Amino acid sequence: MGGKWRSRLLLAALASGALAGTAAAQTAYAVGQGSPNSIVLSIPVTASVGGSCGFAPAAAPDAVHNISDADLGFSRDASFTLNCSGPSRIAVVSQNGGLLSGGQAPAGYTLSLPYSVDVVMAATNGDIASASCLAETLTNSAASPCSFRGVASLTNGLRLGSASSGQGGSYVRVSAPAYVGGSVPVASAGYTDTLTVTLGASL
Repeated sequence: MGGKWRSRLLLAALASGALAGTAAAQTAYAVGQGSPNSIVLSIPVTASVGGSCGFAPAAAPDAVHNISDADLGFSRDASFTLNCSGPSRIAVVSQNGGLLSGGQAPAGYTLSLPYSVDVVMAATNGDIASASCLAETLTNSAASPCSFRGVASLTNGLRLGSASSGQGGSYVRVSAPAYVGGSVPVASAGYTDTLTVTLGASL
């Protein structure tokens, strides 16, 4: 859809520019006021159609990880497969900015456990794009946002500069070492976070 929209804009811009240039070189008169009364315009148009880009069917990073004793450290992957005919970008948003438990923490306890998010994108030609950020930098309100935070667009997100068609090896990894904070995690409550991953074509 994005590629079609871009090609229509390009087509209109080129046609408009060619028309203006041709009209400036010739003059047409109203009937009875001179000759010629009409002008034949030749307008060469060059248009490009943007490439397609999406997750392969049934191969998006869609996973639910249940992690017991998350304070002891963990690492979990959600694999995905790209179907992109050209460069692409992936962006991520964290709902909580960490594994978060509800309620109020008693003195000496914590409701939040930090973790990292790694994104790896694999191209058909062997190129790899990868980056890692703390979940806290992936929230919409993060003061110092991660480089791939937000919604994927032509200019935002981790960029893979080559096509990837049904290529394996791409994944989103969530991980954390054993928790070493000063406060103790709340043992009786669950900690949760939701990551939203978007994919789009890139310039």
